Amino acid sequence: MPEITTMHGWELIRAAAAEDGAAAAVLTNGYNYNEQRANCINLYDLFGEKFGGIVLAFFGDTVGLNAVADGDTFGLDLIGYREISGSKSKITSYNPPLLICSLAAAAGVIGTMECTPDGGTTTTAKWCDSMTLTNKNKLFSPARFDHDNNRICQLVFDAAGIKWIYPRIHTTDGAVGGEAPGIGIVATSF
Repeated sequence: MPEITTMHGWELIRAAAAEDGAAAAVLTNGYNYNEQRANCINLYDLFGEKFGGIVLAFFGDTVGLNAVADGDTFGLDLIGYREISGSKSKITSYNPPLLICSLAAAAGVIGTMECTPDGGTTTTAKWCDSMTLTNKNKLFSPARFDHDNNRICQLVFDAAGIKWIYPRIHTTDGAVGGEAPGIGIVATSF
């Protein structure tokens, strides 16, 4: 009998915040897992171990005095990590980062569709409606859906054994014209 994959509800995995910044970009060992552990999201904790793919939806929101606007932009490096030697608890310094895909600076664009990703308390957020993927790793088959037209643009990828992801947000600084003040992420699995 074939195994059934469960669809999960949306989870807020990153509240709207400014870019991860220079501290995240300047690493001694690239995206070494031990250095990025605090930034990683454990997909198994969110969705269990029975899923085939992940769907991410991004939103921009006001941070401080900087309001999000239609056309604001951001960039992303989506990094994945697998378990070490099949152990659920063993973490070593050798957990090579796997680039799933990237969005170059200004390749993610905020639209006009309002959203309330936190259950209704946020009233200033707007969904990302456009993204141009680069550095697409064929192993994970990243793709985007509902591109443009002020719809919710979704980034979908095959998890292929990925347990942790690090969505490194960059080039978002509301004080810089055209950049989103803060980017948040919701996720689901299938």
